[in-house]
Parts: sequence; C-alpha cells; structure tokens
Amino acid sequence: MAKKQNKDKRKKKLKVSRVTTPGFLEKLKQGFLKKRLIYTYCIGFILLVGVFAWIQNTESFKSSIDPLLNLYASISSVLLNILGQGTQAVKQSVSSETFSVNIKQGCDAIAPMMLYLSAIVLYPISFKYKWQGLLGGILVLFTLNIIRIVTLYLSGVYGSMAFFDFMHIEFWQVLYVILTVIVWIIWIRWANQRSTQEHA
Repeated sequence: MAKKQNKDKRKKKLKVSRVTTPGFLEKLKQGFLKKRLIYTYCIGFILLVGVFAWIQNTESFKSSIDPLLNLYASISSVLLNILGQGTQAVKQSVSSETFSVNIKQGCDAIAPMMLYLSAIVLYPISFKYKWQGLLGGILVLFTLNIIRIVTLYLSGVYGSMAFFDFMHIEFWQVLYVILTVIVWIIWIRWANQRSTQEHA
C-alpha cells in the first residue's frame, strides 16, 4: 500500500513538472517578449537604413547634393588658406598650384549621417531629446568631415600618393564610422541622464 502511494506521488510530480515546464516555442516567445524592444529597434534600424540607401542611390538625390559638396569645398578652402595653402574652391574642387582634391559623393558623409539619424529616430526616448541629438550630432559630423577634407588635402601636399590613398581609403573611412558611433553613444548617455533626472 505504501509503495502504491509513493508511485502515485511520483506520477503527480511528473504531471506537475510536465505542465509547468515551458516548451521550446514558449521559451522562444518569452525570450522575444523580454527583448522585443531590442529586436524592434534592430529591425526598424535595418529597414530605415535600407530606405535611406535606396534614396541615396536615386538620380534625383545624387543631383541634389551638389550644393552640399560645394559648401564642403568652400569651407575647406577657407581653412586651408588660413593655414597658408593658397587654395581656391571651384564647385566641388579645392585646388592650388601644388595639389587638388575633388569632393565627390561618398566623401559627403551622408551615409554615416543617415546611420546616425536612424539610430536617433528609433531610440525609445522623448522627442525633445531626439531633436537636440539630431541637430548637435549632424553638426559635429559635418565639422568632422570638413576636418577630413582638410587633412586629406594636407596629406596629399606633404605626403606621397600612397600615403594620401591610405588616409583616404583606410584611415578616415574607418575612423569616421567609429567617431559616428561615439557621437551616438555620447548622445544616448546624455539623453538617458536628462530623462532620469526629469522623472526622478
């Protein structure tokens, strides 16, 4: 009789464990619900970047960025003249008697700016912090691109073509992406701190 009762208890325990242990799909669902904000952010980021990439490759967009490229050339030429380089800006070119650079699409920093914009827009925080991040961040990235153009010109004047190519293709391409991420992280820390102080 005692053995039969023990068997019954074991059966009950097994039944309880089978009911309470979630299956694979249930675990998957629970994991998704816990991290749904992260997944939503990542999916939204990929979609938004895809839309921006498509826009960037349209002919109308390519023709519309000429004023921006001209502005880059004008500001860079002014700074280089302050450094005694004797340059002049003609449309998208910055040139002197010794060297010249032509600012084309890809050197406009629009792609990193779009990545930054996407990351800011989708971040789950009040819009009053977003617009400040957008304005300040784009201004910082614009300034960094001016610095890039100026340093590329100087590397062409004072270095070899191999050094110029290294600075243009390898050094600044990587550094600019890293700096974009750093600007985004700084904004996140600032925005979260301000939001926490406001709701404290």
